[in-house]
Amino acid sequence: MKNNKIKIAGVIKDKPQLILDASEYERRRYETKLVAERKSGTEDVLILQFDGSEMQEEDFEKLEAGTCVNVTGEIRTENVREIIPTAPTVKIFIAAGKVQIVEAITEKQNVVKLCGHICKDPRARGTSKGIHITDIMIAVKGKKNVSFIPCICWQNVADAAGKLKKGTYVEAEGRFQSREYKKAIEGSAPYLMTAYEVSVVQLGVAEDDTEQEDE
Repeated sequence: MKNNKIKIAGVIKDKPQLILDASEYERRRYETKLVAERKSGTEDVLILQFDGSEMQEEDFEKLEAGTCVNVTGEIRTENVREIIPTAPTVKIFIAAGKVQIVEAITEKQNVVKLCGHICKDPRARGTSKGIHITDIMIAVKGKKNVSFIPCICWQNVADAAGKLKKGTYVEAEGRFQSREYKKAIEGSAPYLMTAYEVSVVQLGVAEDDTEQEDE
């Protein structure tokens, strides 16, 4: 099983912007936002990147705000070069392996599967309504680098995650989501930030077979 994969259906929010230029279209990299609706009606607005090699140039010309797409790929992270106090220092995004234009979203799909090591001690907490939550960070090995993907677990899954230790190899399945929250810097007014994370619905401990998966 591939150790990092996502299948998601959504709507393009803005015309993709060129973020890495090249003389050949196939080597160019583009970025936009993808709006994926949950079954509850809540919308997740996620960062989507793809190379020109992932879709035909004539199809790319059709991509604009409102275009419906099915996307398969990975969740990746990268450090942000330009540090801004009111912006995240790490970008978490979908790196598409395939972008397919469709007439309409017929099924609300957002499925993530990850395999990797817990790279920080889990942080268990609770809400005022008695909901159990545990935050974990999973280090997922890629072909060229490692992505550190934040995950949030709920209730029984949270209780199980809270007992795990740093270094444990796990398999997680869930949904890639966005979440706004307020953050305050001393001496200034609170401002809105967006967190990107995997909401875990299944979590299991497994043997580390990443070397086999990468072959």
